[in-house]
Amino acid sequence: MSDAEDQANEVRDRIEELADPSVASKLSGFFKTGPGDYGEGDLFVGVRAPDLDRIARSMRDLELAAIGRLLESPVHEERMVALRILVGRYRSEPGSGRHLARFYLDNLAGVNNWDLVDISAPWLLGGEIAEGRLWPTAMKLASSPNLWRRRIAIVSTLGPVRLGQLGPALEMAEVLVGDHEDLVQKASGWVLREVGKRDEAALIGFLDAHGPDMGRTALRYSIERLPESRRRHYLETTRRK
Repeated sequence: MSDAEDQANEVRDRIEELADPSVASKLSGFFKTGPGDYGEGDLFVGVRAPDLDRIARSMRDLELAAIGRLLESPVHEERMVALRILVGRYRSEPGSGRHLARFYLDNLAGVNNWDLVDISAPWLLGGEIAEGRLWPTAMKLASSPNLWRRRIAIVSTLGPVRLGQLGPALEMAEVLVGDHEDLVQKASGWVLREVGKRDEAALIGFLDAHGPDMGRTALRYSIERLPESRRRHYLETTRRK
């Protein structure tokens, strides 16, 4: 057995020690793992997020090969630990960003539920976008037929937004303005709301230009912090349901 496999098995053992079937049942329902749902086939063993975070912190020096094995796992919690380790390393190891981001992009098949996207994309892709890298890659993801890749594309722009760089978020939201997938709309609205926290005029300008073409879910999320009169105006002018 390789060192990478040994390391991956150590993570699996730690997760298994904390597994709780009752928690697994609740998580399976919350993350819609039933037939035909967005998380169909995702397997939960029932470990809560704070425990996964502790495991990730204690295993932060895992080899990338071991992280890759965890990202291939059908067990949701194993993939979550792998992504938390990657994000922790990205944030704490200057100079490693490009390498870790490329590894992340090479393993996107394992980033296949909304919590996995949201914990990872703002850092591992968003951090690179903020540095002026990988924007064409993000735009390519936005045109993917896979909803998780499109969600990665928009959620990644939260990285630049948090640094005051609003352009990528506004451009990506425009690209995805016609998306009909609920989980992409929610992410677009969330990102636009964050833009508005930093520059309300930028959000208003986007809504004036694109509000009529936005889906109601994206629109409702984006206008949550606006005055009631403005919220009512945009809801009355949208052409989509």
